[in-house]
Amino acid sequence: MVSKKQIAFIRKLQESSPERENEVHAFLKSIEAVSIDDLQQQDASRLIDRLLNIKTEGSDNDRGPTGKQISFLESLMRDEPRRKEAERQMKSLGVKNLNGLTLDQASELIEVLKSLKVESSREDRLVSEKQKKFIASLIERSNGKAITGDFLSKLGKKSIDEITSAEASRLIDVLKPLAELRKQK
Repeated sequence: MVSKKQIAFIRKLQESSPERENEVHAFLKSIEAVSIDDLQQQDASRLIDRLLNIKTEGSDNDRGPTGKQISFLESLMRDEPRRKEAERQMKSLGVKNLNGLTLDQASELIEVLKSLKVESSREDRLVSEKQKKFIASLIERSNGKAITGDFLSKLGKKSIDEITSAEASRLIDVLKPLAELRKQK
């Protein structure tokens, strides 16, 4: 079933322009639904995509996203399901990256990603900035560039930016004793 957040977001989009209002009615008719409350989650996502593709008058469609919006979107996109949804949304908008969004599109994408229920685990989340900084300091202190390269190669990853939080923890577990050993010498 459709979530309460999806319903609220659809209503917000619906109220923003007559074109979006008409699209909601046309969509409901096309799937033979009486109201938004009757939608399944997949249908609600499809409707949201359609509504987001309709530009509204008087909106900030030409301004790019703020730094805060990009930062928040990046933090939301650390979870694999949200990252995939964001990529899908951006593709449907014809945008290659977050900076290509308009201010309004960024706001709407934030709402879509926040509405997704994500059972986040360390296996799904990308490495955090804090972990990246700690790994960099451990590499320097342990002279562990080659070990890190081998670790990434075994995972099929090209850089620290591509690993998950759990993988980062495993790398830290490898590098930390080496750094401590070098410190004692």
